[in-house]
Parts: sequence; C-alpha cells; structure tokens
Amino acid sequence: MIDSPADVFHADALALESELLAVDGGALLRSAIFDDEDAGHALPCCPTLARMLRRVVRAARRSGCKAVLSGEPEQFPQAPHALSELGFDALSVPVRSLLPLYAALSGGAADAEAKAT
Repeated sequence: MIDSPADVFHADALALESELLAVDGGALLRSAIFDDEDAGHALPCCPTLARMLRRVVRAARRSGCKAVLSGEPEQFPQAPHALSELGFDALSVPVRSLLPLYAALSGGAADAEAKAT
C-alpha cells in the first residue's frame, strides 16, 4: 500500500516484489497537501500529487505489476478524467460512489441510466 510521499520514492522496489501496487489516494492526498497538520494549512499542490501518481504507475509498468488507486472520488472532485488518464489498471471506490464516478467519467450517461430505471 502506497500512502505517503516517501512510499512513492520506493515504488520501483515495491513493484519488483509485488503483483499489485495499491495507492491509498486519500492518505497520499492528505500527506501531500498539508504543510502543517497542526495548523491545518492546505497547500495547493495537485501537480505534485499527479507526479507522484504517475511515478507509481510507471514503476508498476516497468515491473509488470498492476496499479490500483483506491479512495473516495470526492477526495478528487475535479479530477476523475485526469485520474483515469494516468493509467491505473483500476479505481477502487465504495459502492455508493460508482454511479457518480461513472457519470463523471462518461459525461453523464449514468445519470440518464439511473433516471430510466
């Protein structure tokens, strides 16, 4: 499980020893954006998070293992397409998030299907 920036730097070594690299998106996001947890000052560093996620996916590809991102889609409100384009083999989300995530990724098709049923 990759859940801190330090783990990202060990992704190549971890990938060589595993069949799956799982990223805890929420934990990685929290540890990447908080400057001082006691003060609670968030730093806007989404490009940094994207670079970390790309690094994990590349490490997985080099070693032939799978890369999975887990977490709540609400943690990445403006980024479903960006996350899907990073090349993860799977996004692991809670069941209650499936339809909203599908709608975000497919341009609203899930909303139409949900209303039809």
